[in-house]
Amino acid sequence: MVWMLALGLVAGPTTIYVAPDDHTDYYWTADGERYRQAFCEMLDWWLDRIDQTAGEPSDLQARFCVDGAFWLREYERARPPAAFERLLARVRDGHISVPLTTLCSTYGGMPTEAVLRGLYDGARLRQQYSLPMVLGVAMENQTQPLGLATLWAGSGIRYTWRGICGCASRMDRPGDREHEVFWWTGLDGSRVLCKWYSMLRDNAMVGGYAEARRPAEAIDFVLGDPEFRRRHPYPIIGLFGQGWDDLSTTNDAILQAARAKTTDTCRVVVSNQLDYFQAVEQSLGGQLPSVTASFGNEWDTYSCSLMETTSRVRRAVERLRGAEFMLALATSAGAGDTDPASDTRWAANEALGLYWDHDWTADGPVSREVRTAWQRSLADRVDRHVAAVEEAGRGRLGNAVAGGPSAEPRYAVVNALSWSRTDVVDLPLPAGDARIAVDLRDARPLPSQRLGDRLRVRLTVPPLGYVVVALRPGRAPLVAEPVRVDGACLDNGLVAVTLAPNGAITSLIDRASGREAVRAVDGRALCDLGPSGGTISVEEAGPLSATLLSTADQPVRHTTRVTLTAGSPRVAIECRVEQNFGQTLTWGFGLNLDDFTVRHEELGAILTAKLSGEGGHYSPRNARYDWLTLNHFVDASSADHGLTLSNADLSFFRLGHSTVGQLDTRTPLLSVLAGGQVDGPGLGLRNQGGETRFLQRFALWAHGRAEPSDALRFSLEHQNPFLAVRVGQSLGRLPATTYSLGAPRDPRAVVWALKPAETQPGKLVARLWNPTSGTVDGRFGMAPPGWQATPCDLVESPLKPESTDARLRPWAWRAWLMDRASPG
Repeated sequence: MVWMLALGLVAGPTTIYVAPDDHTDYYWTADGERYRQAFCEMLDWWLDRIDQTAGEPSDLQARFCVDGAFWLREYERARPPAAFERLLARVRDGHISVPLTTLCSTYGGMPTEAVLRGLYDGARLRQQYSLPMVLGVAMENQTQPLGLATLWAGSGIRYTWRGICGCASRMDRPGDREHEVFWWTGLDGSRVLCKWYSMLRDNAMVGGYAEARRPAEAIDFVLGDPEFRRRHPYPIIGLFGQGWDDLSTTNDAILQAARAKTTDTCRVVVSNQLDYFQAVEQSLGGQLPSVTASFGNEWDTYSCSLMETTSRVRRAVERLRGAEFMLALATSAGAGDTDPASDTRWAANEALGLYWDHDWTADGPVSREVRTAWQRSLADRVDRHVAAVEEAGRGRLGNAVAGGPSAEPRYAVVNALSWSRTDVVDLPLPAGDARIAVDLRDARPLPSQRLGDRLRVRLTVPPLGYVVVALRPGRAPLVAEPVRVDGACLDNGLVAVTLAPNGAITSLIDRASGREAVRAVDGRALCDLGPSGGTISVEEAGPLSATLLSTADQPVRHTTRVTLTAGSPRVAIECRVEQNFGQTLTWGFGLNLDDFTVRHEELGAILTAKLSGEGGHYSPRNARYDWLTLNHFVDASSADHGLTLSNADLSFFRLGHSTVGQLDTRTPLLSVLAGGQVDGPGLGLRNQGGETRFLQRFALWAHGRAEPSDALRFSLEHQNPFLAVRVGQSLGRLPATTYSLGAPRDPRAVVWALKPAETQPGKLVARLWNPTSGTVDGRFGMAPPGWQATPCDLVESPLKPESTDARLRPWAWRAWLMDRASPG
């Protein structure tokens, strides 16, 4: 017992918690229909076994752990209400455990909002039926993103365990871990208790994803193996997972092992996982290490083998911000007491919980063709929902803004972000119609430019609000600093760019400093797909904006559009790949920087792309470094200048010449993954599932000294353009000229979402993020009177007001449920 005394632990008997489960390999082992049948049959069998062993001592009663809330939904759909209630009763009394997560996802490629939406259905089950759903499950994949800890903890998840496959991996010794049990801690200090044992044998033993597949052997191993005891000096041990790759698990092997292996010095418990974590938290919680690090990405990257479908889901998730905000505006005026998208909402949330399922390896019994069709069906579900929300938002808001009879078209130009900003919006205007745009706040004509059947207008819109403009005859004012076009060069007085025939930007000059932002690295300039001949033409030219178009055929056919807008430092880039491909493609961005630091948005966190011992956020071991998560932006900056890259459609980037096992922080090159099977033809979907058209958009900002939060705001502006809503003829309750629904009390905070509540029509939810290193006021200020806010978690479950501090720690998240105050 020397190892216990060294840690200050009390010598005594060992308790081993052994938890039976069936690991779900959805659309890998079997398709959805076969899994639905298997889920239901397994749960029926285990419910019967639980009843049959109810008279046994508690440690020897049958228990079962499902690995996703999806099991409950499938059972509810297939079984009568009485059977479902029987299942719920066993979840409540602890004989069956259910995580909040949908199924086992690979999270590194997910947008932050998709992570949260994927938890919504589990949260609805938790709240509706009072279920103890505090587990989060992410299994088999060898890596894990850092920001997930914050998002999970903020959604009510308290515990997680990880067992890896150790297969389909290029990592060196992924099973050799530094800590076996630890507090997985986010940048904001929130934490989740994590069990992640070293895999000292195979993946059907300790440290794998089926630790208890051979339960008696596993118990003997943890009791007698000196290396395990050295790594795990605790008297409480958990052995989780039994089903491995089987479609179904219905046996008493763990119960029999518990009965046979229990002695005076070793208590073996048939576990629901929760009992293990509660025992560890109570007895050892104050002594466990804290881990705040990202482990990079491995299987996460395989979603890029179906890149356009994955991009389509990412675009839909981003569109939700504006679509739901339009509904929130209408709701604030009393026009939103019913859910206009109830038919699609929960199917979309479920789809987001399933889309990044960990079985993107696609190397199992289910064919790649079947897997591809299923992934596309999930993307269709999300698209349908977002389209329904957009249609309802435009219709309700258009009627909620005071319009009245008018012969001139009027549009509410909507800003769904939480700070005032100046940008352009395109308004429909039939060919031959010579009208201009007038700001109805002061009847002032706005700078505009005719583009075919659109009128591009530049204006300033308040935070989380709108400005109404009218189209009427008149003369548009001159643009103070128009965009100039000179061959392959664009210049708006703030930035000047030069485009090459292959679509790469070979020069980008910040006019304020005179600095050149481009340096060819490995032959790659900015937004450089590779060497190619090509042509350049002027697609649009005018005082307000101008666009150059490049068409090239190598390494694949692609077009690149580069647009500058008057008064804006943003260089907007729209790339389209116009043929199928099977190789791995990247967009290279060669940076004119020497001593620089790269920061990027991961999942609800902004990470520094360095090892933790060098001032960064990446673990020096058990990590993969060649593809880092790229959500809204990546920024590379020196002490007084840098470049921000906004990314609208893709998922990962490589820093410099980083490899699987080495993070290169010296080479000033960013390579954004355009698509491919990064680990070879055996892993992922081949030839992009036959897709032939790919939309991939970026924006660049050459800046002076800037904070990561500035880069975030730049990228959100790029990816959330102003929305135009036709104002109707009705006399709505919202003002006829301009309006702001509110703003964070502290302008440093970002309102990530302002939306109708998922399950409570007429109420709103504001979700805030502090993307800075300082503490801010975490409250949201509603502009209209008579609204009150109560705290909720990130998936809209209510919290006790006394448990919520108004202050928001660095990098922390906060959510508020807002309702009209009761009269009197």
